Amino acid sequence: NNSGVVIGSSLPLSIGIEGEAAAFTHKPTGSNVDFRVNDNGTVKTAVRINSDTNVGINNSSPDESLAIALTNLLTKSFP
Repeated sequence: NNSGVVIGSSLPLSIGIEGEAAAFTHKPTGSNVDFRVNDNGTVKTAVRINSDTNVGINNSSPDESLAIALTNLLTKSFP
């Protein structure tokens, strides 16, 4: 059975299989997918994929295809 798992009802997140790919889908329009870590008791977003399919690493507001925050003062983007 490849129907997957659905979490939530009004704003569901689904985890499933589509062909040969694993698929994580958040259904609401404009939604993000975040990967978070616990840094000594502080939960931080390590990676964000926004609804425009931009990816941010240590950057919760990516405005390019790949936006990496290297330090608090320096951000590098890759179109």
